[in-house]
Amino acid sequence: MSSSNIDEGQRDTMKMETHLDIEMVDYSTIIQSAIDSPSVDTSILEGKYDGTICIKENLDVIISNIGKSMAPFKATVVSLVAKIKHPEWDTRKHQIQIGGKFSLRTIDKCYVAAYLFKKGHYDTPTEFALTRSFEKSEPFTKSYTGNISPKECGTAFLNIVEVINTTECVPLIKTMLAYVMMFLRERTAKNTALKTSSILETSKKLSLEDISKLLDSFNTLGGGISVLPVIVVHTVLSVVQPYLFPAVAFPELKEHTASDMKSQSYGDVEGFNNSAPVIVIEVKHNIVINETIVMNFDKKTNDASIPLKYILTTSKTSKHFVKNNICIDTVTGFTTSYLQQSLLHDVNICSIFMKELRINIVSYHNLPVDKKENINNMIISLLA
Repeated sequence: MSSSNIDEGQRDTMKMETHLDIEMVDYSTIIQSAIDSPSVDTSILEGKYDGTICIKENLDVIISNIGKSMAPFKATVVSLVAKIKHPEWDTRKHQIQIGGKFSLRTIDKCYVAAYLFKKGHYDTPTEFALTRSFEKSEPFTKSYTGNISPKECGTAFLNIVEVINTTECVPLIKTMLAYVMMFLRERTAKNTALKTSSILETSKKLSLEDISKLLDSFNTLGGGISVLPVIVVHTVLSVVQPYLFPAVAFPELKEHTASDMKSQSYGDVEGFNNSAPVIVIEVKHNIVINETIVMNFDKKTNDASIPLKYILTTSKTSKHFVKNNICIDTVTGFTTSYLQQSLLHDVNICSIFMKELRINIVSYHNLPVDKKENINNMIISLLA
């Protein structure tokens, strides 16, 4: 690969990885020290910095929106860690090509996000700057033109990095890091409790109507749940597989962070007979299935001679078929249809499905903890 084909992030990654063992000790020590803080005195965060910026309010905006986007939170954390490690660096200059000491993205990828994922505090090891909104070659000042989303997080993040880089108060910066780490610590504890808790013991026999109502109620949970219907579809196929598809294997779900084109998949859920794909399902959340979606799915799957092809959505639609035997249906309709067929083999299939669905949801990495709690409560209410 010629030097002209290596971007700024790649060059800095190669440079920094040569010092990985030494640097990792320093970064991890900073992070772990903040995680281990027994308490955080938030009074230092509650005053108005420069008469206008309340640090705690801005941090709380970042924290409260992680269900919509984790990127602003990760960007805040790595900015704090990098400033503590390199106090002479104005971390608003997040790229070497705009005068930065290092690439903030590379530090996050190699040291910060990787460490917090390893410790179970991040859902994924990916760095904050995976979208153009954080990768523009401009300093992170209030005039930064990147479209950071949600909008309120963009404002809060730029306020925070201004404080980080215009104050010489090291205790303030360390308290900010300890505050966001306290949130992560509590969030991880909740997640662990959900994973290890047993489902409510009940003798209630669930019906297809119960399943249908519960799945439809998931659509009231708001943003951050696009992977949820994928988990539902994968779970029902795994549960009915011994009865309806004994020769088909359904691989475990990949983390729902990349498109099918990038992951080289036929769809979100796939079933194989030996190595041949025989069931492929594309799952959409709150999206009406249009001709473009059908055309793209058909392009991916038509050459593979796949017998069973579905495009499912949580949006209201009637079951129908389009070209090349592609079935369009709702997630709820698809799920209850296969559960109904399986009643011939096990009259308790609905209860079995619900138990497995709960386990799969609370165990899935890339799903916000607050959403897991809400879903867990819905399931418990259903079984009570």
